[in-house]
Amino acid sequence: MMLYSGNDLNDTQNNINKRNQRFGIYSATSAASLSTSTGNQHHQTYTDSGELDWDSMTIKGTSTDLEKPYLRLTSAPDPSTVRPEPTLRKTFDHLKRHWKDKQDYTYICEQFRSMRQDMRVQNIKNQFSIDVYEAHARLAMENGDLGQFNQCQTQLFELYKIPGNKGKVAEFFAYRILYCIFQNNSTDMTKTFSELTQDLAAQECVKYALKIRAAFYDNNFIRYFKLCQSTFNMENYILDKISPRIRITALQVMTKAVRPTILLEQITPLGFANDKEAREYLEKHSFKFTDKNKTEFDTKLNHPIAMKMEQPVINVITNDKF
Repeated sequence: MMLYSGNDLNDTQNNINKRNQRFGIYSATSAASLSTSTGNQHHQTYTDSGELDWDSMTIKGTSTDLEKPYLRLTSAPDPSTVRPEPTLRKTFDHLKRHWKDKQDYTYICEQFRSMRQDMRVQNIKNQFSIDVYEAHARLAMENGDLGQFNQCQTQLFELYKIPGNKGKVAEFFAYRILYCIFQNNSTDMTKTFSELTQDLAAQECVKYALKIRAAFYDNNFIRYFKLCQSTFNMENYILDKISPRIRITALQVMTKAVRPTILLEQITPLGFANDKEAREYLEKHSFKFTDKNKTEFDTKLNHPIAMKMEQPVINVITNDKF
């Protein structure tokens, strides 16, 4: 499956933390490159927040290297280390071939970040840049790297606003809604809804995301998990991050509201494949059953156990702009 297709990519994440090792390998050479930068020859301007204002600069890269390590910039880079668009297009093709052959996300992610950086410092905001950001967003989402996914989708919605640019706007708007649910961020959700047009709302993938949102805010747990069974694009990669939290909330609500007992078959629809899987989940969390066949449990007895179940930690925010 080609890297930019957005569907059926193999779930191959091994260990995203290995990326730190790769950064360590490159740190010395990257630092050396930065120290010899001729950035002081370029007029550098800053935003009100004190960050470099890349939009105001006119850097034109000359590098022909297909591969390049990522290093966060603190000053304008040497143009000889920046790849112009023709080289970046070759890099993009190279990365697609590499992913198809080796599927090394740690390497691919670093290379995409350096591509995004080279585009940003040269103010490349055309259709090609959309293709790159969409491809990286899908790969990041598939590999559980929602921090990089968020960086990409945030930039995409700025690129979509530029006349002449086209992209998978509805697809990524649906992901954006689900990401707001994942973050449980009502402020971002409100902002997202303010940008929901009639055309977008009519798209099936957006309709689907809105149904997920309604089930989430209504605490309609059964409907939520039923909706999760059939997705349109790659929504399942975000839903897989949301579902553990929904399941815990459902158990907390159900053990408080239902008396005196709950049947195991009432728990299975909370995203479990069968009763056996649901039973193993409850046993893992020390739920006490009332019968030897473990098909029923006392809600009053198990409510304190449900309330002690820890919600998954949400920590995917990254600070880099590329």
